Amino acid sequence: MRPLPRILYIEGSGNLAGGGQISLLELLRHLSRDKFAAKLVCPAQGDLTSAVERLDIKTIILPMRSPRKNPLAFLPGVRKLRRALVEWGADLVHANTSRAALYAGLAAKPLRIPVVWHVRVIEGEGLYDRYLVGLCAQLIAISQAVRQRFQWLLKTDPAKVTVIHNGVDLLAFNPQIRGDDMRRELNLPSCAPVAGIVGNLLAWKGHECFLRAAQEVLAGIPAARFLVVGDGECRAHLERLSQTPELKGKVIFTGRRSDIPRLMAAMDVLVHSSISPEPFARVVIEGMAMGLPVVAMNEGGVPEIIEDGVSGVLIPPKNPALMARTVMDLFANREKARQIGRMARRRTEEYFSIEKNARATEEVYRQALLDSRQLDSSQ
Repeated sequence: MRPLPRILYIEGSGNLAGGGQISLLELLRHLSRDKFAAKLVCPAQGDLTSAVERLDIKTIILPMRSPRKNPLAFLPGVRKLRRALVEWGADLVHANTSRAALYAGLAAKPLRIPVVWHVRVIEGEGLYDRYLVGLCAQLIAISQAVRQRFQWLLKTDPAKVTVIHNGVDLLAFNPQIRGDDMRRELNLPSCAPVAGIVGNLLAWKGHECFLRAAQEVLAGIPAARFLVVGDGECRAHLERLSQTPELKGKVIFTGRRSDIPRLMAAMDVLVHSSISPEPFARVVIEGMAMGLPVVAMNEGGVPEIIEDGVSGVLIPPKNPALMARTVMDLFANREKARQIGRMARRRTEEYFSIEKNARATEEVYRQALLDSRQLDSSQ
């Protein structure tokens, strides 16, 4: 019996720090284990490595220093990674970040092991991108917006960049989850209209815009409440902003939580408010899978997810007044909000399931492995 192809995954963080790590974990959770063997390399232990080990996937801890700070300091890590590839007999490497792609490419290319770089960032890195592309057999972009990062490559070798949208677990995120218990836990009135925002509390995520919109909503709907789910460097600043007379007692900061579906179930509207283009915005498909109407920014990868006015509402970034009016309209028109939520769920079922994501990724593996074997046989 032919052994399963062995895929070594490399991630630049041992923690579930953001959407990239969550998406990788979901991919590993839904990987066809009867077709592929998996192992994960991370620079440190954390909740990501713990979650992966619970899937019965072994992890390797291997520090990956930045080559930008010291071009020579990362070379021992490359040698250790190459040794790990040989010892395990890896057939392919899946790099989840650009730094992972650098380490993977330098370690694997001399061994003729193909590297797949999963590109999750929309901003290009100039010549560094070109160098990394030369080390990799295939690129996966999480959206068409991210694919455009490589316009120079698309002119000569468009097949090298495959778009595979992130996927959501439709069982973990589903409209049948009730929010009553969460509302009681958070002391939210059962009849209060609730808008929420989920994600790391970083400046570019636009939480200030969300709070300004909340203030305008409260001027028209005093019973409204607002949830800020997540943590990050801007939390103290945002909490201070929420202490104005207009917002005090109306905004709840939950901190970082693992029970995101239950928190979303307590909301009537989910808001995505990033002020810079999102490469994808996985929180949007999570909210849509819950059957929530989502108000999101109409740039980056988000317009690939939402059909404006059908499965969500798209608005320009940095416009708290329009955000407030849109949220108030959804609060006031419950049937409209429910219909958008139903269409949102249907769209995630059709296009953004984690199963669809995993099978498409596996097809990239199969093609990269086939191309590698054909190249070896011709040399």
